Amino acid sequence: MINTEALGSLPKVYNLDNVVNVWADYLQTRYHPRTVSLINQYENNSGTNPFDVFNYGANLWKMEQFQDDFIDRIRLYVEECENMQGFHILVDGSDGFAGLGTSAVEYLEDEYSTKSRLVFPAIPSSFINTTPRQDSVRVLNLALSFHSLADHSSLFVPLCTGSSGWRQPGAPRQFPHLLYNESFAYHSSAILATALDTMTLRYRLKTGIYSQLSEMTDTLSRLGRRAAVASLGLPFAMGYDTYLQDTLEKWEGPLWQTLSPSSNLENDRVWIQSVVLRGVPELRLRRAQRGGRMQQDTNPAYMCSTVQEMLSLFFSCCSYATASHVTSANVPCNVTSPFPQFFSEFVGLDGSVRIERRPQNIGVYSVPAIAGIHSCRSAGEMLEALHSDVRKLKLKRFHNFCNSGLEEDEYRECLDHLANLRECYHEEFDI
Repeated sequence: MINTEALGSLPKVYNLDNVVNVWADYLQTRYHPRTVSLINQYENNSGTNPFDVFNYGANLWKMEQFQDDFIDRIRLYVEECENMQGFHILVDGSDGFAGLGTSAVEYLEDEYSTKSRLVFPAIPSSFINTTPRQDSVRVLNLALSFHSLADHSSLFVPLCTGSSGWRQPGAPRQFPHLLYNESFAYHSSAILATALDTMTLRYRLKTGIYSQLSEMTDTLSRLGRRAAVASLGLPFAMGYDTYLQDTLEKWEGPLWQTLSPSSNLENDRVWIQSVVLRGVPELRLRRAQRGGRMQQDTNPAYMCSTVQEMLSLFFSCCSYATASHVTSANVPCNVTSPFPQFFSEFVGLDGSVRIERRPQNIGVYSVPAIAGIHSCRSAGEMLEALHSDVRKLKLKRFHNFCNSGLEEDEYRECLDHLANLRECYHEEFDI
């Protein structure tokens, strides 16, 4: 039952679905002025001068004034760091920002070669009223960005709520306890942001077992596998009166949904994974022991004293030959406004899954979540799907690319590089 007296102390929840136009409408983060670089040569969503070609961004980086200004901003922040682990980069992967972003990553590799560069190329979850030509341009941009990131990043993890993600996003990824609109960027971006915030806690937490960003990227990119797959379980479905041990023992199906295009982690061959579970305190690890010494001897879960140990045991039992690094954090994911209220009516205000419905005027305030980055066979299938789409395109038909400096030899090199990167995911080459 919901304690109505306690509701007065909770923050008010707003439904913003009908009033949000762009992602920054209700942005609560206050950015320092030096974090913003303006592009004056192009217009956003312009019909006459769009920033929609990879080489537009790459050429913009080559402009001395723009590059010097951008580099100065990076340098100022680097100088403020006492123990910089590396760079965590979120970049649009399907338009001109892909060329700009990957050029910046290449600079970071040259200037800070000892630091890790973890890149998340984001792909829109909905393309409204696009033409076949625009879809082809998007595929070319993605191929060129993946080609560059495979060379200059330590690891890259594409993000998209669509199942395909290349010419069209494809069917939306389904979450059992979410009622989201995949064509609404307000909803899809919230899902990707939750995954991003959760999976990166491994190297951002100030408490618990300390882990460096370089440790994660080096492990996940072994054997040249620079591309990885993202996942998210939102919320992590625990009953309000259940414990982690009971939840895992009764769990059916995957713990998460895949959040990278043209890949599927269900029944996948995963070699290495980094998983973060948040919002499950150790008080809810397991019930008080019943059944005496015999049950403790027969069930190894009773030997676990932390959430991290319990989840690691679960993976060792359920994931064949998978090396898993598990991080746990007590703090749940805060989903008060402006986070969208797209949760099922059976999700309680604390994110637990319940039998009774949540009152209509009550929102969800926090949720447990699980997210991961996986080096797996699906990453190779993702690259193969992109290579299959892009090799059908004839570069000479796309004058904007040719006129902005993309040569036929560079295009062929991109195709060959994608094919070679895909080969890294064949298990017969493992040593």
